[in-house]
Amino acid sequence: MLVLLVIALFLNLPIVSALEISNVRVNVISSTEAEVLWETDEPANSLVNYGLSQQGLNPVGDASNVVQHSVGLSSLAPNTTYYYKVQSGSVTDDNAGSLYSFSTPAPDTTPPELKVEIPKAVAGNNIDISGTAESGATVRAYVNGAQLQSTTAVGGSFTLTAIPLESNLESMVKIEAVDASGNTASVEGKVFADTSKPKLELAPLPDITGDKKITLTGTISEASSYEVFVNNQSIEKGEGTTLKADVSLEEGENRGKWFGIN
Repeated sequence: MLVLLVIALFLNLPIVSALEISNVRVNVISSTEAEVLWETDEPANSLVNYGLSQQGLNPVGDASNVVQHSVGLSSLAPNTTYYYKVQSGSVTDDNAGSLYSFSTPAPDTTPPELKVEIPKAVAGNNIDISGTAESGATVRAYVNGAQLQSTTAVGGSFTLTAIPLESNLESMVKIEAVDASGNTASVEGKVFADTSKPKLELAPLPDITGDKKITLTGTISEASSYEVFVNNQSIEKGEGTTLKADVSLEEGENRGKWFGIN
């Protein structure tokens, strides 16, 4: 009798699966910078080969093992088309042999929009200035040529607070906005920092009068808004460097005062 002996041999061998690259894309940051992005289904290194033609490619990469890949490209030529392919581990994605491509924009030469009003005079020796500018632009404040403050326009607006000025002098104030491409716009004007109270010189008044009305006149040391009170009643308001008010008198003692704002 012939007996057939069958021996089954089972080998435990590892299953090899190839790394997969997906979602290859590029983020053009500026006319000279871009970022190549892609994903892999397992951690691997990052390599980009790029250049001005499909034949002359230059490598740049990162040896870190990641699944979210990002490789920055700098010193690019503006308004230019670049070709590229990506590689992680031993796997290359070259867009089925035709390579991926992107184009950089032309250089930004447009000055940022800047809107701001600089007053001719302020009370005190500092000034707050608010305005609008291109979002993300750096906004700087200069006084007599010296940079004193800097901020960033957020949501298209900015505020610079307590910019110091020289007391009782006229200062040249300049507000400058600089965008990411280095383009600038500026607004400037002269501001007088008034820290002195206005002085009033009144023409002499009689101590005693039989008239029921007198005319009050005087000069003010600087242009001011003023208000005249008699017996705690406001009788006259005005502006300028001269004061004139007709005052009706009551029988007995009349008391007056003036209030000025420069």
